[in-house]
Amino acid sequence: NYFYGYGQGGNSGSEPTQSGEGSGVLMSEQNGKTYILTCAHVISDGDSFSVTLNDGSKEDAQLVGFDSQTDIGVLSINKTGLKIAEFGNSDKLVVGEQVIAIGCPGGLEFMNSLTSGYVSALARPISSNIGYDNECIQIDAAINPGNSGGALVNTNGEVIGINSAKYSDTDVEGIGYAIPVTAVREIIDDLMGRKTIVEVPVEERGYLGIRTTSVDDTTATNLSMPKGDYVYTIYEGGAAAATDLAEKDIITALDGQKVKDQDDLVQLLSA
Repeated sequence: NYFYGYGQGGNSGSEPTQSGEGSGVLMSEQNGKTYILTCAHVISDGDSFSVTLNDGSKEDAQLVGFDSQTDIGVLSINKTGLKIAEFGNSDKLVVGEQVIAIGCPGGLEFMNSLTSGYVSALARPISSNIGYDNECIQIDAAINPGNSGGALVNTNGEVIGINSAKYSDTDVEGIGYAIPVTAVREIIDDLMGRKTIVEVPVEERGYLGIRTTSVDDTTATNLSMPKGDYVYTIYEGGAAAATDLAEKDIITALDGQKVKDQDDLVQLLSA
């Protein structure tokens, strides 16, 4: 219902309410579908999706999946023969390299806007909306609401980042962020390889196949239990299912490093 000021408020009628607009990159073509890379926060709250292509035509889209930690999401449309983007290696970026950001700041009214700038910093730790740091590309090209999910390209025209206005600080000018594509390639492949629509749970970041909840100070004191990460589901076929880990266990350490809550476990698994 809320995304950077678009679609605020409730809806008492039967007509659907637009919850947000964002940008996307035509990523690949498989099995009669074209897959579109975008940001998770653009699509995660939606029930139905429409993609406006470069020529102005509209296509109904299907949600493939998203990962809130890396802010990466994937949609698909039942159309092929489109111009697929070329991807580069974001690990080869250097500070001072020129880059170009493409997207729709403010929505379709400013579709296909282009801003240019330079790489200001690499591996800049930026906190996501679920509390985990992502190492982003910091740029001085303008990134505004609606740019999220759009391409950050190098001077060879290769996509090396996905712009994310969610990470940009509106109080500071000349600072924008993009998600480096090489760093999230495994997440993208994972989303594409799943047979059902999926939100990658933060607990699966290390692919343990468990669902957990933190044991905070109050709970630990009231129930006389240790602080840590309480396991309440172990998924069949997951990595944890083949171990001695059991439901109702509390994980208090991983490889000798203390685990005091769910955040610690996820960060250690993601390292």
